[in-house]
Amino acid sequence: MTGAALIHDFAEVVTMRRQDNNFQVAVLSYDADFVISNIIDLTIDNIAIASTPFDTDQATTIGDLATNIALNPDVASATVTDAREITIVCALAATDMMFSNVVVTGGATQATGSVGKVGGYVDGLWQTPAAADVEIEMSVQPLNGDEVVKLPEGDRSRQWMKGYTAQEMQVADEMTGRRGDFILYNGKVYEVMKSERWLQTDLNHYKVLLAEINVEWKTGTDVVEIPNTEGVKVL
Repeated sequence: MTGAALIHDFAEVVTMRRQDNNFQVAVLSYDADFVISNIIDLTIDNIAIASTPFDTDQATTIGDLATNIALNPDVASATVTDAREITIVCALAATDMMFSNVVVTGGATQATGSVGKVGGYVDGLWQTPAAADVEIEMSVQPLNGDEVVKLPEGDRSRQWMKGYTAQEMQVADEMTGRRGDFILYNGKVYEVMKSERWLQTDLNHYKVLLAEINVEWKTGTDVVEIPNTEGVKVL
């Protein structure tokens, strides 16, 4: 029996919400054409792409830029999809790309670049930002005494749960400010703070640690509003 089959037999159906800034396809767009002597720079996941100089015309230059972006190890593909636009697909299905230093220097004018996220895979299915909520199977259980003791002392007053699921989860990251996936369970909202993949047996699955957060879960396509979470630590 696989981990997914076992979880199916014992788990409950819970609602998971992945924040729209965690999707795995991005569109890089510029508000003007590149001009002679422009140098285009961009950093993805803390790796700077090769600087791209203006070459002949807009079409050639943005094509060169897409080629340089595609060399990033976290990028599966970078395709010119409009005269000033490149669609970038992340190589890792459950990881979002971090963009920084999107700048154009040199030349008489400098176009301004921006990055928008398009969509991503959740529970093996493609989800657009308008479909933020999906149902997954998870066995949710309270922590035992030993697990509670291992929590940071300041966090023991909040409610924590553990879950077992076949779904790879997005985990909160203090360093980048990325939010973990949210789980709606028994009328309360929990954030995924830790995930461990269990491969010791044939029952391949994930054990996740969930911390209750004080938010209002809105229905439809609204994103959960995040309150001040000072003091909540990622274990």
